[in-house]
Amino acid sequence: MRGRFSVFMLLLMIASLVLSACGGAAAPAAPPAAEAPATEAPAAEAPAAEAPAAEAPA
Repeated sequence: MRGRFSVFMLLLMIASLVLSACGGAAAPAAPPAAEAPATEAPAAEAPAAEAPAAEAPA
């Protein structure tokens, strides 16, 4: 009886190792939203200054 139990436990451990090695990766959780670091404010771009429209002399 003890011999059969030992063989059964050995086979069970080998099977669990094989299944865990060949099982593949689990489905990844949703990636966390990427956020800018809170220590620095985003650099604001200055709007381009438009040249005033030149009028043709009449």
